[in-house]
Amino acid sequence: MVWNSFGAALSIMVLAANIQAQTPPTSGTYAVGTCRPSLPSYSTISAALAATPAPTVVDICPGTYNEQIEITQPVTLQGIVTGGSGQVIVSAAGGLQADATISGESVAPQLWVNNASGAVNVNDVTFDGSGNGVTNAMVVGILYENSPGALNRVATRNQKGGFGGFGMWLEGGASNPSITVQNCSVHDYDRVGIVIETAGANASELNATIKSNDLNASAGRLGVSIGAGSSSTVSSNWILAGNPGIEADPGAAGSISSNTLVNSFVGIEANADSVSISGNKVLSSLGVGILVGGIASSGTISSAIQSNTILGGPIGIEFECFSDANVQSNTINDVNTALNNVPRLLAATNTYYNVATIRNAGFCPRSR
Repeated sequence: MVWNSFGAALSIMVLAANIQAQTPPTSGTYAVGTCRPSLPSYSTISAALAATPAPTVVDICPGTYNEQIEITQPVTLQGIVTGGSGQVIVSAAGGLQADATISGESVAPQLWVNNASGAVNVNDVTFDGSGNGVTNAMVVGILYENSPGALNRVATRNQKGGFGGFGMWLEGGASNPSITVQNCSVHDYDRVGIVIETAGANASELNATIKSNDLNASAGRLGVSIGAGSSSTVSSNWILAGNPGIEADPGAAGSISSNTLVNSFVGIEANADSVSISGNKVLSSLGVGILVGGIASSGTISSAIQSNTILGGPIGIEFECFSDANVQSNTINDVNTALNNVPRLLAATNTYYNVATIRNAGFCPRSR
């Protein structure tokens, strides 16, 4: 009798253990690959994201994953270091589909964060657009649409082809999301490295923080574009080349500060009254260090352009006859012309060294 009772109890325990082993977790972390044997494991990132219940964290084992990813719920994707490797590559070699639309234009994104209800964070992943096969759409490494989140130590590369390639495209919307991009590498694209824009240009629909990133805007492509309706902090980035390295469009707000721009044709293009530009270093520009009001709608612009250092190049600050009384306290060294096409009545107090011509009125009419 005792033995039968013990055997029955043992059978119940084994049955319960089997049921528990077959029951999926109610929440938590999933793995992609086989490097986390203690976690539920999937062969692709998309499969892990589609699991039930939805994951809060997806650990991605080192390797190359040929897939196109869409995320619609809060989650963290993170590449992990194991077995002597820490490189997770999402590859476009299998081809990309144009399954998104921006301002009526077809877009083929490698990662599409599509109206997620909470933060989507991505850490330590490379998105490689090589072999995307796109001919009739824009190619985007990472597209955030009306979704909050953060990108940290992420790389985008080789976004080319179709109607042009973009490293990252951050688009706001009705939920007014906040997005942070930091410690990332963006290179080898054929249009813009990072685009910041909103679906409605007249509303403040996106708060973006772009800091401590490395961008290689080779062949004179644009580095960072700050669009109308966004409020952006662009700081402490290192940008090589670029035409321009950073631009702020009319209607944008925020600040551009403490960036280093090297060998840009135009270092910073200032077209927005509500974007301050301070503490930047523009080195060895091929054309213009800072361009004031290139596409402003009136003959004046009021953005504060102060305490920047411009070293080397043909022109330090190009006014194009736009009047901006807040261009003050900049240091301009070793350029041919420090201030070019300056309105005749504009006073600008800056510091000049080794400058052939400090101020040139150029083609500006006397009325300005």
